[in-house]
Amino acid sequence: MAAGLLWVLDAGNNTAMEPYRAFVADKLDASQQPTGFQAQSFFTGFGQTLANISLFIFPAIIIGYTGKIPNSVFASFFVGAVCSVASVWWSMKTTPEIPPAGISAGNAGK
Repeated sequence: MAAGLLWVLDAGNNTAMEPYRAFVADKLDASQQPTGFQAQSFFTGFGQTLANISLFIFPAIIIGYTGKIPNSVFASFFVGAVCSVASVWWSMKTTPEIPPAGISAGNAGK
């Protein structure tokens, strides 16, 4: 059961992260890609570490229960969701889209 759940977790993580892997490959030249992928891996691991730490810090700050789930667990997931959506939104707003190959920027809408 644990191996199956780990497989599902890995598949979900790969599905969620694949657009960002493609984003690094599309936006950086070949000499910068290894550093870009390392930075991406670092920040992914850093976020996972912060998520794990929050499950120990939030119970000291946030008390009570929502049903059978502690409010601190709810808060950890909520903060993670906000951070995830905010990072996607920031990337969308600050990064120009690359036109498809063969289409110049001048006639992309025609």
